[in-house]
Amino acid sequence: MNILVILIWISLLLQIISISTPNWSTSEYKQQIFGKNMTIKTNTGLWKVCVNSETKGILNLENSGCFDTNTKGQKDLDIVTSDDKNKSFVKTPIELQLELQLKLVKLFTIIGVLLLILGILLVYKPFIKYKYILLIVLGLSFLSNLIAIIIWLSKIQKKMKMPKLKSGYSMILYIIGSLMTITCIILNEMKLI
Repeated sequence: MNILVILIWISLLLQIISISTPNWSTSEYKQQIFGKNMTIKTNTGLWKVCVNSETKGILNLENSGCFDTNTKGQKDLDIVTSDDKNKSFVKTPIELQLELQLKLVKLFTIIGVLLLILGILLVYKPFIKYKYILLIVLGLSFLSNLIAIIIWLSKIQKKMKMPKLKSGYSMILYIIGSLMTITCIILNEMKLI
């Protein structure tokens, strides 16, 4: 059981790090502004969106900032990344849908972490005679993580208006943590731990 506990702790740590960092999706592209090359880097996470822009040349300028993924922060980011500077502040149906999907991803990631914490508590409780309760909890945690990953990759990341968008290290850590959860179930069933 000690290896099982270590794997669950590592999975929990990876998931907490990935949830709290703004690198689920990243984008980096160059743009010509006033004859100067500008590099714009965007990191999007569950709670924050960070934008960093640098201008190289005669004037070396750097501008960066992070915005919460609430309504105001998303509007600020849309103004920064959009070509249309006179964008209306009325939410479009797509923006409302993205906001709901982001809330769902946040909900499922938090549920997954809470279930992992419950799994750790179940491993330490000597009165739990049925290992299937632990397996069900870990399975539900994995399912919750899988739903969050699917919503992010198929719905949210697909609809973002950023060029050269790819998954960031936070998403990769989250996937690894989720795979470790299912590995705990498999190893436990095969009596290897």
